[in-house]
Amino acid sequence: MGAAFGLDGGASRLKWVVRDTHGTMHFGEGPGGNPQLLGWTGFQDRLRETIAEALSEAGVAPEEIDSAGLGLAGVGREPEMQRVRGWLPEFFPALKSSWVGHDAAAALRQGAGALKGIVLIAGSGSFCYGVVAGGQSVRAGGWGRELGDEGSGFWIGHQALRIVTGMADGRIEQTALLNEILARLGLEQAEQLIAWANGLDRAAFTRETAALAPTVMTLCDNGDRAAGRIIDQAIQSLIEHVLAVAKRLDQMDRTPGLHKLVCAGGLFTGMDSFFARFRSVLNAERRLFEVIRLTDPPSLGALALGEESGRSGL
Repeated sequence: MGAAFGLDGGASRLKWVVRDTHGTMHFGEGPGGNPQLLGWTGFQDRLRETIAEALSEAGVAPEEIDSAGLGLAGVGREPEMQRVRGWLPEFFPALKSSWVGHDAAAALRQGAGALKGIVLIAGSGSFCYGVVAGGQSVRAGGWGRELGDEGSGFWIGHQALRIVTGMADGRIEQTALLNEILARLGLEQAEQLIAWANGLDRAAFTRETAALAPTVMTLCDNGDRAAGRIIDQAIQSLIEHVLAVAKRLDQMDRTPGLHKLVCAGGLFTGMDSFFARFRSVLNAERRLFEVIRLTDPPSLGALALGEESGRSGL
C-alpha cells in the first residue's frame, strides 16, 4: 500500500493528514494559505513548505505518496484548480492519482460520506456548496472579504470593529463590546485601532480580525445587545446561503428530498453556542435538512477524494 496525503485549509490554517505505507495516520497543521491573500507565488511557497513539513513529521518520502487530495479555500474554480494540479509533480514525483478542489468539497465528502448534499463552511470566510447525484454542483458565497464572506469569522470580527469605533465616537450606544474588543487586541484606547489595523498586512488583518469572533460570541451569550445583533445577522446570512443552494439543487434534481447539510469551519466546530443557535434558527425554516456537524478533520475527506479520483479515472 502506497502512502497518501490530504490537505485542507484556508487563510487561518492549513491542516494535513498523511497515511504512511503501514496505514498509520499522521495529523498536523501549519500557517494558513490562500492565493487571494498571498498571491500565487507566495501560495505555492506556502504549500511547498507545508507539504515538506508534513512528510518530514510523518517520516514519509515524497516519492512514497501514491495519491494526494488538496481542498483549499480560494481554489474553487477550474483555472485555479488546474494551476495547483500543475505543481503536484514537484511535490509528489511518483503520484498516481490526485484531486484538487475547494475545501468545501473535502468537508462535504468527509461529513456526508460522498460528494452529495450541501456543505456550509463558516471559518475565516464563508462558503456554501451543494452537489446532486451525477456531480452537478452549485455554490453561494465565497466571494472574499471585500465582496462578501457574510456570516464568517472575519465578517463577525469586522462588524465588531466597525461598531466599536461608532461606540467610541458616541454614534452608537456603548456596550461591553468596546472594552472587550480592545482588551482582546491588547489596546488601551479605541484610537489605537487605527495603528493596529494599518500595521498588519492583508493576510494578518484577515486572520486577526477573524480571531475576534469567539469574543463576540461570548458577549452574545452573556446578553450583550450589540454582540447579539452581530451574531444574529451572521446566522441569518449563513442560512440565506444554504436556502439559495438548496433551491437550486432542487431545480436540478428530478427527485429532490431531504438534503444532508454538513456544517464545517471554526465557527461551527469551535463554538458550541454558535452551532446551537444556527440550528435553532434553521429549524424554524419550512425547508428541512439533515444537519451534520463535522467533527472529523476535513483533510480526511481530501485524502479520500485523492484516492477515489484514481479509482474512478477522474
